[in-house]
Order: sequence, then C-alpha cells, then structure tokens
Amino acid sequence: MSTEAVDVDALRRYPHFDRLPANILAKLVPHVGLETDPAGTRILRRGDYSDAAFFIAAGTVQVHVPRAVETAAGPGPKTGAAGQPGTYPFEVIRLAAGEIFGEIGALSRFPTNAD
Repeated sequence: MSTEAVDVDALRRYPHFDRLPANILAKLVPHVGLETDPAGTRILRRGDYSDAAFFIAAGTVQVHVPRAVETAAGPGPKTGAAGQPGTYPFEVIRLAAGEIFGEIGALSRFPTNAD
C-alpha cells in the first residue's frame, strides 16, 4: 500500500466532490489521501473500527457482506454450515470506480459489518 497527498484539483476530478466550493474542498484536503493497493489486498476486516471512507478511483473492490435469509421466524442472518448446499454466509459484491465503501463505519464509529 502506498499513500500520497491530494490537492483541491485532484478532488474535483471525482463526482462526489466536483460541485463543492473551493473553500470546502480546501478544508477536506488535509483529511484525504490517495491509497494504492495491490490486487488481493484486504482493506477492511469485519469487526474493525474504521475512521475512513474509501472512494474507488480505479479498479474494483470485492466486498463480502452478511447475507440475510428468510426463516420460519422471518428474515435473519444466514447461519448454515458453509459446506451445506445453497448455504453461504456472505454475499460477494463488486464495487467499481466512482463507488464508495467504509463510510458507515467512519461516520457511525460502529465496527465494520463487511469484509
């Protein structure tokens, strides 16, 4: 992983920031870094506390989120054995450039619920 600083012009290239006034962007710059991770790098682990949201500038990110299933008692977390046919504890979601992840943990200060 490598991290480099960004400036106001760099932030403007992203749709999440392109409409913000320059004075607001200037306040964000000290809190934003460009992180480059090799393929296969685990960025967050389920249960970790995060103080950052991640905007995907290029490439894709694979996220494993707990899958809810319908049970006799109603919807709930899937708890079956991983080897049981049709039972998988997590759903895999692929995020691409322009998408964001980790924002809920960063804003709420609750542990991350996805890998």
